[in-house]
Amino acid sequence: MGLVFLYYENKTPFMKTLKLLLFLFTIGSLTSCATSYVSIKPESQKFISSSTTNNIKLEYKYDLLTKKYARREYRKDIKVVAIKVTNNSENDLEFGKDFSLAFDDGRNVELLDTDVLYKKLKQRSGSFLWYLYFAGFGLQPYSNTDNNSSSLLVLVPVLSSGLAFGNYIVAYESNNEFKDELKKYEMLWKKIPKGESKVGIIGIWSGNHDGLVIKMK
Repeated sequence: MGLVFLYYENKTPFMKTLKLLLFLFTIGSLTSCATSYVSIKPESQKFISSSTTNNIKLEYKYDLLTKKYARREYRKDIKVVAIKVTNNSENDLEFGKDFSLAFDDGRNVELLDTDVLYKKLKQRSGSFLWYLYFAGFGLQPYSNTDNNSSSLLVLVPVLSSGLAFGNYIVAYESNNEFKDELKKYEMLWKKIPKGESKVGIIGIWSGNHDGLVIKMK
């Protein structure tokens, strides 16, 4: 079957054009496509890990991102963590000033600035515009093109342009949602009055799901 396809492919403009369209469709269906952002919503999370230090309770949860964001998180050795801090002490506290985080083996946790975290994990929306390269194939003149090939050639710039701008828009909007949520739930320098709890999202340099604890300053 494959040999027959290749034979006709090399003999007719129709099959050459069909192969190009199939190639575009395949590329557009694989992991190169932009993906939507699934909100973390830390206030709705069921925290599965916790620790308590000096009457300050820390609850946290890993594995919050999905699709492309999760893959970039894994490749960059970064962990995005939803946390909840409950201040049961007698004093108001400020995250980063009165306490910070450490791993349960004593190592300090290095927090990523929100802007840095966003830049490390965002989808590269501009990269999807490379689909426009294929639009030129449909605009090339073919002196020996049959009617079927001509009809298919019209679809090449349509499909490639659709893939380019469609993916660009999805990535752009998803990145904005991601950035907005990170900004909304920033924890560094957040004040936590006594008797109250605050939830947020942090990014840490880590390739593992290490235990986290409160570290007083």
